[in-house]
Amino acid sequence: MAARCRRRAAGRWVRARAVGCPRTARRARPPTPARAGSRRPRVRRWVVAGSGRLPSSPATRVPSRCHGRARSDDGAGLGAPPGPAAGCCGTVTACRVSHLGLSSRPTGGGGAVVAWQRRVTRVGQLGLHLARGGPAGAPAIVALHGIGDDGECWRPVADDLAGDHDVVLLDARGHGRSDGPVAGYTTSDHVADVVGVVRALGLQRPLLLGHSMGAVTALALAALHPGLPGRIALEDPPPWWSRPSTPNEVELARTRSLQATILALKRRTHGELLEIQREAAPRWSDTALRRWADSTQRLSAHVPLGLEEQHRTNSGLQWPALLTHVRCPALLLHGDTDRGGALDAAAARALRGHVPHVEVAHLPGAGHTPRHEDPRGYLAAVRRFLATT
Repeated sequence: MAARCRRRAAGRWVRARAVGCPRTARRARPPTPARAGSRRPRVRRWVVAGSGRLPSSPATRVPSRCHGRARSDDGAGLGAPPGPAAGCCGTVTACRVSHLGLSSRPTGGGGAVVAWQRRVTRVGQLGLHLARGGPAGAPAIVALHGIGDDGECWRPVADDLAGDHDVVLLDARGHGRSDGPVAGYTTSDHVADVVGVVRALGLQRPLLLGHSMGAVTALALAALHPGLPGRIALEDPPPWWSRPSTPNEVELARTRSLQATILALKRRTHGELLEIQREAAPRWSDTALRRWADSTQRLSAHVPLGLEEQHRTNSGLQWPALLTHVRCPALLLHGDTDRGGALDAAAARALRGHVPHVEVAHLPGAGHTPRHEDPRGYLAAVRRFLATT
């Protein structure tokens, strides 16, 4: 009987209440050495008791994976309110990191398992959800998605990169599991959020890996905070540097059309979304389609309603002058405009005129999301960029 109890304690999960934390389920101790080699390691999920959602009050005990103390953010040039620094893995302007859960995915190379820790970081009044995976202390990557996506849409590319990098998949405000305010969806707002998260997590000069809206955020951040990112990689950003500083009616009409399209998609069922996107993006994997449909349903309706404000403020940022402040290495990845890409060769050359050290990687046959349409080419370009000094 005693032996059977010991086996159960070694292989099963027990409940325990951590100091100041919600009830969680966790393994009592690892399997004995005799059994460890005979069974494939089992990956468990850490779940907050009840609904699996973030508890109403933030946890006071931080996860074991902690990367230093937070620093206060003065929000230079971004209008972020000042505030005191918090404790370990704490916040910018009273920001806290709360542990949510643990999931796993195999990496693209070598078959290793990546444990993704899900957390919520409070920056100002907003709770921003993120997933973090990869070896602690490794070079950091912060992935910034486009409009309508969320951090989950970076997989399986993120699974591959997390084999040897500390990867953070951030849900932008109004997206995924992050809070969605009624207003405040300009590029400057997104930049302030990313600055807050990077400083709260104690990341040192991370690579900012952005797609579309996220790429614009990364580019603006590199110009406004040149000492924060170590590198930036931009996947098909809208070429604001080639557009007039005052939006014309044609561009505003295009923005309103996009707004109406997103709001219409919000009214579709999950199955209908899959059918629509499968027809629009035949090269996407079933997993990518499913994650896109999931993210579309989670998207706050406030996001599309804020697109016109975002367009007007992006036009007024004086991009040619702003981009002269980008100092870090930069990579621009783009596909073809006839496949839905936002960036053509002329716009890529124009960016190089403002940022002479930018590397350009054209992925023929890809459209607006090269990481889904040509994942091998995308990863090869990003890894070559990471390998350069």
